[in-house]
Amino acid sequence: MRRRCATGILAVFALAVLGASADDFWVKKDWKTWSAADCKKLLESSPWAVRKMVENESNVNRLPSAGTGANADTALNRDAGEVNYIVQIRSAGPMRDALIRLQQIDKQYDKMSDADKKAFDAQMDQLFPRSEDRVIVHVKYSGTRDQLSADISKSWKSIPKDTVPADMALITSNGSRATPLTFVADPSGGDEFEMTFPRTALGEGFKSFKLQIPHPALGDFGASKVFVEFKVDKMTVGGKPAF
Repeated sequence: MRRRCATGILAVFALAVLGASADDFWVKKDWKTWSAADCKKLLESSPWAVRKMVENESNVNRLPSAGTGANADTALNRDAGEVNYIVQIRSAGPMRDALIRLQQIDKQYDKMSDADKKAFDAQMDQLFPRSEDRVIVHVKYSGTRDQLSADISKSWKSIPKDTVPADMALITSNGSRATPLTFVADPSGGDEFEMTFPRTALGEGFKSFKLQIPHPALGDFGASKVFVEFKVDKMTVGGKPAF
């Protein structure tokens, strides 16, 4: 009886392991065959792309008099909101592949002439350059309410050119800490920004690292430090960590 139970437990465990790795298409499929949905998943929810939600009870849309009871609850619900950050490690090979693959799908790369493919590849190398000495971190942000979205966008876009946000940092599990070398807002005006960090400053032998984001004060909601964590063992490709 014990043997049957043990066998059953092992079988369930094996299925769980297989299920956990079933979505690792970046290991099983050539990146040039990835679908748009594959790329979207990798760029939004994967070992290299982590979403972080920050609850916000800003009262930037507060009524003149909230009152008590049901009216107060209604005002609070109106003012409550969330800010979402999607943090991407774009210097990682799989992330770069996903970005390029989306461009290939959009431009119908497979139907291009050899000359057009060569020109396209050169353009991608410029748009998404490989980085051996820096970690490239891309951050997208949004709010769940129009006013909240406008406030968070205004805050991040108010950072002066050629400066980096105070308290923004990459922190490893062994205590190493790196501050941004560069900080650039999306030139097209989108709600996103990109940073580079010195790869050598992260040290060696760490199991995880976190991006520390200095989340700005919005309305009556105070500023805070938000941490977005990445697990190095999950970011391994070809036996080597990719970040």
